[in-house]
Amino acid sequence: MNIDDEFDRFVREHFVTLCRTGYLLCGDRQRAEDAVQDALLRLHRRWRRVDNRLAYVRRALVTIVVDQARRPWRREVPTEITHDRRAADASGTADDWSSEKFHIVGVDEHDDDLGGGGIAIPRASEADEDS
Repeated sequence: MNIDDEFDRFVREHFVTLCRTGYLLCGDRQRAEDAVQDALLRLHRRWRRVDNRLAYVRRALVTIVVDQARRPWRREVPTEITHDRRAADASGTADDWSSEKFHIVGVDEHDDDLGGGGIAIPRASEADEDS
């Protein structure tokens, strides 16, 4: 039996269980199948040198899923883009961060620790009205 026949038999025997394992690791069916295919590719390259093939492909599967999870684009979550600077709260009113109500207390632009940012403080007239 040649390498390709042995490998095909191995894949037919273990593909479904490996996909289930991949799904348990990452929670996504397509990512699990992709990871299993990558792990099987790694196994095929080393077919003759690996003694415990199932253990090898499982370990490769775990490594691949962990590596995928570390990629920065996996951590990004799409959000709705809004150009309105007001955010409604539970009462139905909106927080207004306009320059009429707040002034920015800045820091030195060359201050690397704070990145040249500032804080918003209510203007004196707004603070008087709230008390």
